[in-house]
Amino acid sequence: MKARDHSGASPALLLLSGALAVLVGIGLVLHGQQSAAPVTSERAPAAAQAAQTAAPADALVLSVAQQNLAGLVAKSLPQRHFREEVTGFGTVLDLQGLTGLVGRMATAKAGLLGAKARMAASKAAYQRAKNLYQDHFNVSAAQLQAAKAKFAEDRAAVAMVQARIGALATTAVQSWGPVLGKAVSDGSPLLSRLLAGRDVLVRVAVPSGRTVDWARPLARAIRPDGKRIGLTLVSQAASTDSRIQGESDLFAAPAERGLQPGLDVTVRLSSGRGAMGTAVPAPALVWWRGRAWIYVKSGADGFRRHPVATNDPLPGGGYMVAGLGPHAAVVVKGAQTLLSREVLGGNPAQAGDAD
Repeated sequence: MKARDHSGASPALLLLSGALAVLVGIGLVLHGQQSAAPVTSERAPAAAQAAQTAAPADALVLSVAQQNLAGLVAKSLPQRHFREEVTGFGTVLDLQGLTGLVGRMATAKAGLLGAKARMAASKAAYQRAKNLYQDHFNVSAAQLQAAKAKFAEDRAAVAMVQARIGALATTAVQSWGPVLGKAVSDGSPLLSRLLAGRDVLVRVAVPSGRTVDWARPLARAIRPDGKRIGLTLVSQAASTDSRIQGESDLFAAPAERGLQPGLDVTVRLSSGRGAMGTAVPAPALVWWRGRAWIYVKSGADGFRRHPVATNDPLPGGGYMVAGLGPHAAVVVKGAQTLLSREVLGGNPAQAGDAD
């Protein structure tokens, strides 16, 4: 059998086959270009938003539904400039020693007045006896010598009392500092208030290495019940608290109920340095491993724990926290729930918090 001859195929049929092949090739090329093209402009913002709201890998993650169920409330808190403070340790001093010094000084000064009066009388008697003796009146040499001896005795008594007063003044300065020490000798309104019980004296010790702004020494004592009392700087103290190795100073405070001698109080003093921080309310704090923490929202469903230094309480309550950034979203309600979930759930946010 002879093979079929295709040379006689219709030219129209051949043209149609070629056109179909070209169309198929173009379609394959366009499909490949579409597959390699980037995400369209409608999808790109959604992907970027998802990346921005995703929680960090080490954050505690709760869905919005879980947050609502737990009653979590996060509040955006602004930063503000605040003056850093230094913690000092104060003791209300017993003033019996100061009172005793004032009494002895008063007695010595009264004695000095009497001694000077006796010396003035014996000096005049000696001068009369001397003049009469020189004019050959009825004054013997023995009488003149007796008058002279009496004057010398009274002059020595004055010197002795003056030395006693000087010793008391030195003791006062060494025991109570230069301001109160001088007041023991000369008196002062502050000393009068202290002796009358209208003011109390507080010795404040600041640990070594802490800087206090002594040009503007703003200080407040915090009583055990939390009440704050303004302190007024008196002078550097003559002695320091043996429990604290650092500088000590004396402050005066209005006498109030609860400020008995021997009471230990915490004192906040201005350091002269400023910083940026966030005022965090006290209910936002949770305690774990002996430290205070807050939770800061990170993204839509993430929460990270941040340490809080509780040695810087604010006058109205709460604490100033540095390092949160502007308008940080702090969990102000439900932080204990987050801590329980983090600790019991073994969340990776615990890593590195050991000490």
